[in-house]
Amino acid sequence: MGAPAVIVTTIVAALGGLLFQPVKELAFTSLGVARRVQPISDFPYTCRKLEHPQLQACEDLYIDEKGRDLYLACSAPLNRKHWQPAVDRLNRTGRAKTDHFSVLDLDEPGKDGLFGLRTLKTSGYAGTNGDGVLDLHGFDAEAIGGSKLRFWVVNHRPPLDLTTGKEIDAFKTGLNSTIEVFELPRSGDTLEHKYTYAHPQIRTPNRLAATGENGFVMTNDKSVKVGFRRELDLLIGGGNLVHCEAGRCQPGISGTLKFPNGITRSHKDGLYYVPSSADGTVTVFTQMPQGTLAQVDKIFVGQPMDNLAVDKNGDVWAAAFPKVLQLFSGFEDPFDTRTPSAAFRIRKVGEGYEVEKAIEDRDGEVLPAATSVVHDATTGRLFFGGVFSPFVTVCDPKR
Repeated sequence: MGAPAVIVTTIVAALGGLLFQPVKELAFTSLGVARRVQPISDFPYTCRKLEHPQLQACEDLYIDEKGRDLYLACSAPLNRKHWQPAVDRLNRTGRAKTDHFSVLDLDEPGKDGLFGLRTLKTSGYAGTNGDGVLDLHGFDAEAIGGSKLRFWVVNHRPPLDLTTGKEIDAFKTGLNSTIEVFELPRSGDTLEHKYTYAHPQIRTPNRLAATGENGFVMTNDKSVKVGFRRELDLLIGGGNLVHCEAGRCQPGISGTLKFPNGITRSHKDGLYYVPSSADGTVTVFTQMPQGTLAQVDKIFVGQPMDNLAVDKNGDVWAAAFPKVLQLFSGFEDPFDTRTPSAAFRIRKVGEGYEVEKAIEDRDGEVLPAATSVVHDATTGRLFFGGVFSPFVTVCDPKR
């Protein structure tokens, strides 16, 4: 074999070696090839759907333990397939323009089984060109004193021409995503808008975690707003973490992550837990004095994950996708598609972590295409919401 042939063979072999692991990871971890998925009957829960127009397309959930309320960021199922930047749905003419926060009373299921469902109004928020519209994705909340909650909200505004003020094609420029800050009296019905974070580092925001110091750490789930580089993110990484405080933002890490998604911060240990929707891992970070983040651990869960939530015991709960390709089918037909879903509990044990599959619904019988799960440790109930699902699900532990 001549020298050029040897060189070419060596290069091909090296590239094959470099690509083998990412492709294997994509097939078996991300896409779930050959994965055995369990029926919901295998698990010790009794589940039912909560069906109401104000409980549709609820991407993210948050439990206020003191107020005993569950907050949900909801939209309209049929519009998610048009306006959802995490999966490249950028048709601004298909925005729902009805996104809202719903609230459930955790301790009062009520005769109708809807937990005293109510919705919140907003005040002082102008929206885009004065329309007052929110385009909701992930959010977090934190207590302010004993009587108020502060909400940190990812808002995917449409892009505007700065000269004319008219909306422009998001496929060309990406979105004008911002972080909106609201405050709400406990048991109140109106979110008071306080300010907007707009910054070049807020590029492709997915979810954020309040720091407890009037700031937040946020995931950019993609490398760029638009362009071919996004297509490579699942294989080689591209998303990152951003720390914002007092109106300023900076990169939280020097490298990149593979589709970092629904970050959460533990009230028990102050650590940040960042799930990957690509490689089935949760990366654990601590915040350094200068605001950057240092990795301290990595937890293998084995399924693509969306949002994480920490219960009052300090356990981390993860919503996961056993068969992620079926998730994309659901965007097109949310009312008739059944999508497998799962939830994992991650518990700190000694110097390591214990990962347990808490529930899985192979046939999509009763769980939504779950992008969020929260655990009410007081009652043992699990609540599930899905970015395009036309219902929320509650699961009671079998006694």
